[in-house]
Amino acid sequence: MPQLRDLAPVGAEYARTGPNHNTLRRSIPASTDELFSCLQDGQATREWQGLDVEWTSRSPLGVGSTRTLTGLGQTIEQSVLAWEPGKRVCLRNDRTTLPLAAFAEDYIITPKTESTCELHWHYAFEWGGRVKPVLGRLFGLAFAIGGRRDLNKLVRLLDVATEPG
Repeated sequence: MPQLRDLAPVGAEYARTGPNHNTLRRSIPASTDELFSCLQDGQATREWQGLDVEWTSRSPLGVGSTRTLTGLGQTIEQSVLAWEPGKRVCLRNDRTTLPLAAFAEDYIITPKTESTCELHWHYAFEWGGRVKPVLGRLFGLAFAIGGRRDLNKLVRLLDVATEPG
């Protein structure tokens, strides 16, 4: 099992301004509150991202809360940097088994109608392993492809969850 390593303690702005930053956008067939609930729910995260989530902080969740993600042979410990119910959750990777130097992601939710919204998933990372420029680019490409796939799963999950009946 790979060892957990500490990452740089970046702030919330890093997800939009850090090296290798990107934004994935997706229209979501759910209200802002329904999407926000899904983003904090461990079972839902398993369904749309394929990761097990354990919140390691007591409720209520908010800025400073922590969680551990496991899956695909990796472990990630995260802290919440921003928490605005129905609007935003920003997370920083504090420790991980991945060869990263820094990583943050910021989920911004914008209402479109009462029953639809748009998700902007901002993220940035700095590769910390060997062959930094090459593997860093490959990680970024793989994360973007996987992120688009995950957002499609999230849409399907919420579309089913919000169907009448």
